[in-house]
Amino acid sequence: MNRLQFLSYAISSAAMVSVIHLTGFTAKSQPISNRSVAQTKTAQGIRKDMQIERKNYPHLDTPVGPYVHAVSYDGLLFLSGLTAFNTPAQTGDLATQAEAVFEQIGSILEAERISFKNLLKVTIFVTAFGEVDKLRDVLFSHYQNNLPASSLIQVKSLFAPELKIEVEAIVALAGS
Repeated sequence: MNRLQFLSYAISSAAMVSVIHLTGFTAKSQPISNRSVAQTKTAQGIRKDMQIERKNYPHLDTPVGPYVHAVSYDGLLFLSGLTAFNTPAQTGDLATQAEAVFEQIGSILEAERISFKNLLKVTIFVTAFGEVDKLRDVLFSHYQNNLPASSLIQVKSLFAPELKIEVEAIVALAGS
């Protein structure tokens, strides 16, 4: 596993409880902080320091588990899975919950001063495929002509029985 693969795995892991500090090909855990530095080598062999920033957004519910809303690194923003939990849409149908989730994503993008044009990849977890046509309508309304790479995965259930959808995303922080 190379450093980039390791970092991608570490960032996308739901159990981010330590700051990753890369030196060569080894990783060391350090106490959690909002910012840390990943030291990497470029193709030319020159050391380059890149900030890793863990972010929670005050307008969203505070995470209760060992994760943050998002992690930024090297011009990318990795969003943790978002659901309609603790919103009025929590007991709604798939399209209603999807709309609530994409409103949350939109609010994060707005806080970062970017838009859905910057959305690179989404992974969507649903508990049933029965309402996927309605989900597509919600997605097209937010994406418009800026379609991201996407995966749609059916899961048996999410962490609360009434939840029907969870969405995680990767966003470019520049170039909107």
